[in-house]
Amino acid sequence: MFCIKGSVRLRRRKEGPHTVLTTAQCSRGNGDKECGDASDAEEENTHVEDSGVHTDSDDVLGPRNAFNAMLDRVEYREVRLDVTTLCTFSLVRYTFGFYASGIGNLLTRRRQLAGSTDDAPRLPDGTSDAPLTVDLGFDLSDIVDLARLAASASSLCLVWILFGTLFSQFTSVVSLYDSASASEDDEKLLARFMQPTYQTVAFAGPAWQALEQGVIYASVVETPSAISACGAIIALGASMVAYRRFCYDSPT
Repeated sequence: MFCIKGSVRLRRRKEGPHTVLTTAQCSRGNGDKECGDASDAEEENTHVEDSGVHTDSDDVLGPRNAFNAMLDRVEYREVRLDVTTLCTFSLVRYTFGFYASGIGNLLTRRRQLAGSTDDAPRLPDGTSDAPLTVDLGFDLSDIVDLARLAASASSLCLVWILFGTLFSQFTSVVSLYDSASASEDDEKLLARFMQPTYQTVAFAGPAWQALEQGVIYASVVETPSAISACGAIIALGASMVAYRRFCYDSPT
C-alpha cells in the first residue's frame, strides 16, 4: 500500500498523543497506518473547508428550498378532489339557503293573505284577497346571486389551497402508509392524516368568511354576522372532516 502525494497540504494537528501526518510526510515512506490517518484527515478537513463557509446565497436558498419542499409534498390529485368537494359544499349551502329563504317568504306571504298582519296587501276594493303570483323567470337578481355564489366558492377554494399547502393537507392515504413507521398503529395514522384538515379548517374558514361577508356580500350584509360566520365554518369543517375520513377508510 502506498500513498500518492496530493496537492492539498494539511496542517499538523494532534489528537491526544497521536500526531496526524501530512500528505507530504506520508509520501516519504511512513507506515500504512499513518498514511491512512493522513488521508482521512485530508478528506475531513477538505469537507470542512467546503461546507463550513457561509455565503449570502445560503440565506436566499434556505426559504426557497423550504418552499420547494413544501410544493413537492403536494399531490395534485388530492387538490382536485378537495376543490370538487368544496364546490359541492358551496352549491349545497346555497341551495339550502335558497329554499330556506323561499319557504320563509312563502309563509310570510300566507300570513299576509290571511290578514294576520297589518301590512297585508289590499286590492283596490279594499279586500285582502290578493292573488299569489309565482315568478319563474330569470332576472338580474338571479344573475347577481349566481355571481356571488361563484365568488364565494372561488375564494373558499383559494384560501383552502393556500393553507392546505402550508399544512400538508394534500397527502393521499397511500403516501401516508408509505411514510408510516413500524411503531405507528391505525389510530396514530388516522390522527396524523386528519390533523392537517383540522388546521386548514381553522385558518381557511375564518379567512373565507372574512372575504365573503366583507367583500362579496358587503352590499347585502350591512353588519357582518358572527353567528352566520361560525355556522358556515362549522358546516365547512364537518363536511371536510367527513370527506377526509371517507378517504382514509376507502383509499384509492
